[in-house]
Amino acid sequence: MKIAILSDIHDNFNNLEKSLKEIKKSQCDIIIFCGDFGGPAIAKKLAEAKLKTYAVFGNVDGAVYEITTYFKENAPHVTLFRDMGFIEIDNKKIAFCHYPEFAEGLAHTGKYDVVFHGHTHIPDSKKIKNTLLCCPGEIIGYKTGKVTFGIFDTKTSQFVIKEVQ
Repeated sequence: MKIAILSDIHDNFNNLEKSLKEIKKSQCDIIIFCGDFGGPAIAKKLAEAKLKTYAVFGNVDGAVYEITTYFKENAPHVTLFRDMGFIEIDNKKIAFCHYPEFAEGLAHTGKYDVVFHGHTHIPDSKKIKNTLLCCPGEIIGYKTGKVTFGIFDTKTSQFVIKEVQ
């Protein structure tokens, strides 16, 4: 199964739309979002992808009530966690959060096959013990000048960065 990993949208509708098109082309089945929607309108746009989605909040998500209420009332395919999410897909134990220091701590426990995070805006992946620790980069494209997301394949345990043009 292919899982699209996104982070740091910061209200950039255009880049989110382009990224969602690439996600569909890449035949991803699930989205994991690692925080920083920006506002509720972006959350609605993300939900329109109609893919099973797991998400956490980031440090610029001030509209927590509005986003939570929207997903609860209109998007049953979206599961929203506050700070950290823990799921299992295809026998892969997955954790995700916004902050890299939390993600690194989770990776060091050795309890997860893969841990995803956002916040840095810089795409990266490394191994900590037997856990893959990954950041998909940024949808906003502001810090690095590149719009990126990641794809994790549960069958191969490979994580690749996709750059959106």
